[in-house]
Amino acid sequence: MTALNIRHEITMPLFQPNNHAIVPIETDERMLQQREKTFSVLDRIWEKVPAVSEKAAQANIGQAIAEGRAEIALNGLN
Repeated sequence: MTALNIRHEITMPLFQPNNHAIVPIETDERMLQQREKTFSVLDRIWEKVPAVSEKAAQANIGQAIAEGRAEIALNGLN
């Protein structure tokens, strides 16, 4: 999932029908500024995340799960 996909997933519920409110323009501008600040942080984080295909990520996750289960089998949960 890319940063663009995540941004879409986070923001789309805001634009669904019946999500209407009347707010003062100052409040709206403040909310938009806060939203941009929040997403700028997420964008900076996503820039540092290496590009990995979904298939490779799933393989890495599967390997990590297998390693974790093997560790638990050997040593228990403690």
